Amino acid sequence: MTNVVFSNNSAPYGNNIASYPVKVVDPNTNSSGMTLTDFASGQPLGRSLKFTVVDHDNQVSSVTNGGRVSIVPIDKGASVLGESSSSIVGGRHLA
Repeated sequence: MTNVVFSNNSAPYGNNIASYPVKVVDPNTNSSGMTLTDFASGQPLGRSLKFTVVDHDNQVSSVTNGGRVSIVPIDKGASVLGESSSSIVGGRHLA
C-alpha cells in the first residue's frame, strides 16, 4: 500500500494495520531471547527486566492484558530466585 492515510482509525488489535499478538520480545532489541551478563551468581540483578508483546509486524499489541511472562533458566543447573513472573497490561510488562 502506498499513499494511504488513516484518520481516527482504531481496532481491537491497534491503530492502522495490526494483527493478533505472536511473541514476547525485549523492547530494546526486539529479540525474543534475552541473555543476562555481568552479574554474579546468587546476587540480585539490580534492574528490572522489560518485555513487550508484539504482532507479526513487531508492533506492540494493545489488547494483551491479563497474561503473564515467566522467566525460566535454560540451563538445568540454574535457577531463578525472587519474582519469576509478571503481568502483562496493554502489551507491556508491569514491573
